[in-house]
Amino acid sequence: MITNTGVENLYRPAYEANAAVAWGASAVCTAAGALATGMPWHVGAAMTAGSLGLAAFRGWQAWRLMEAKIALAGQAFWMLPTAEVDRAVARAEGKLWLGRGFLWSAVHTARAMEVDRKDPKLFMPPTWMLKLAGRPYQFSEVKGAPWIHGVEPREADVSVPWDHAEGNWSFFGTTGAGKTRLFELLCYQIVKRGDVLVVLDPKYDKDLEDTLQRVCKLAGRPEAFSQFHPAFPSRSVRLDPMKNFARDTELASRVSELLGTDPDDNFVSFCWMVLHAINGGLLYVDKRPSLQKLRYYLEAGPEPLIEEVLEKFLNTHLHGKWESSVHAIKAQREAGNKKVQPKLKTGTPYQSALVQFYHEAVPIHLKRDDINGLVSVAEHSREHLGKMVTSLKPLLTKLTVQPLSDLLSPDYNDDGDDREILDSEKIIQGGRVLHVCTDSLSDSAVGTAIAGIVLADLRAYAGAIYNYGLQTGAGNRKRRVHILVDEAYEVVNEPLIAIMNKGRGAGFITYLAAQNFSDYVARFGDEHRARMVLGNANNRGTLRVTDNLTQRYVTEHLGKVQIPQVSATLASGSKTEDGGLEFSGNVGTSVGLTEVDRFPPELLGKLADLHFVAVVSGGNVYKVRLGKIVWAAQ
Repeated sequence: MITNTGVENLYRPAYEANAAVAWGASAVCTAAGALATGMPWHVGAAMTAGSLGLAAFRGWQAWRLMEAKIALAGQAFWMLPTAEVDRAVARAEGKLWLGRGFLWSAVHTARAMEVDRKDPKLFMPPTWMLKLAGRPYQFSEVKGAPWIHGVEPREADVSVPWDHAEGNWSFFGTTGAGKTRLFELLCYQIVKRGDVLVVLDPKYDKDLEDTLQRVCKLAGRPEAFSQFHPAFPSRSVRLDPMKNFARDTELASRVSELLGTDPDDNFVSFCWMVLHAINGGLLYVDKRPSLQKLRYYLEAGPEPLIEEVLEKFLNTHLHGKWESSVHAIKAQREAGNKKVQPKLKTGTPYQSALVQFYHEAVPIHLKRDDINGLVSVAEHSREHLGKMVTSLKPLLTKLTVQPLSDLLSPDYNDDGDDREILDSEKIIQGGRVLHVCTDSLSDSAVGTAIAGIVLADLRAYAGAIYNYGLQTGAGNRKRRVHILVDEAYEVVNEPLIAIMNKGRGAGFITYLAAQNFSDYVARFGDEHRARMVLGNANNRGTLRVTDNLTQRYVTEHLGKVQIPQVSATLASGSKTEDGGLEFSGNVGTSVGLTEVDRFPPELLGKLADLHFVAVVSGGNVYKVRLGKIVWAAQ
């Protein structure tokens, strides 16, 4: 209750209950006295009614206090049937439903600090009252502090417009706090809307897999679900991250930007040049670029590809009037003619002769830049080439070892393999739900590379949507593309940052989840870089976190509030210089305002399971609780 000083004293003893009982007794006594003494009925009725009114008023005040104390016990674990989820989503009227909670204000900050200063159990009502109210009462079995949510006795649905959700999301939560349950709720609504969903799961969460499959069935499109899992290649779909491109330069960028260093670095630029040359040669001879082919021509050398490229070029432009000249150059080299100094030092004599003929006999106006680039790479010192691409070879090896050689470089001509082949265009245009299990627990290096190439492919298609206005949904409705990334600090790379920066116009929404902000700092080696990446997320949700740096990072984005602070003074004094002893004293109480964190950082380490604090829609702070989705028999 708020006193005339403006200070709320909600958790004091309910003295109003005594007054309510007294006024109730007064009403009974007044009614009995009126009947026994023959008091005029209207006088007795008025006195009785007045007593009853005051009893009701004081009873209501007492109940408000008891309600606030009962709320501190928290709520029972929320089992959330899908029918209840559907009703909540329907009430949200096209918004993203996050759960039940309330808008956290300065009033709740003051209440939380008041309870936290003392033992919360001191404010709890008796056990019998909690049982009667259907509230938890065995607090030793409860993880976290449910009273934090109970500082507001009345909760309601918390929903966010989808337009606001397009600002991207960042979630924190320690192990077991409820990130999977939160992802399940998000996935349920995304799939039911008919949007595209790509989940990057480093640890193969079977509950999440089950959710995705079930909600696809509920949405009437079970065929939309697909899973990529290198640990189970026989049941995994195959992905072709190199299929879709508008310019051949995209393919080189798609791989080189996974090297994790500055794109302007000389080594990265050289790797890009080599990749571009090989891809250009493959495209010239009408071969589909793939990660496996890139690795092969990088390790074995591009000479076999040069042979195919130059034969096609010479047949196209010289119409067969080149073979005798090439064979003559070849014969001279084989005969040991020292006057013939081949420009191509590696490869077969025939390949060397082809390159020699291309240099000497083909007019400049006929030569092609893509062929020139491939030839230049082949003529480069093999020793120096190996040093310059020293970081590229391990990356391509990670992406092409078995079984990834088949899963990420699919053979379209293998009729004996009936596993589906997906690419970014099929996923987005088909409204698919793709569960990508990177298996990072077993092999973190390969898992990070898998996530990186998938994100690079999605980024490229987002650019195509921007550039060419590709329609991503049926009719006039634009289909959103949602990318959920668990343990995101492991896979944050340039493609993901680009999607967060620029993907909104293409309908891309990212959801990053990690245990701590410190994970990002360790990943980048710099807190400012970590802040820059997460600064692309306008919406934030934080479950229980115990890391001090994470608590400070979260609360600083929640802002400050001013709450009332009561100060009591007690002073006494004496004067002995007068004729007698004189004493003076005063007692005073003052109320002022003090600035504190809107949500005290230490409370983030006390949140109960499935409880979180959300900052959405441009700074609104909500305290929300989730439920565990319960599936009806299908």
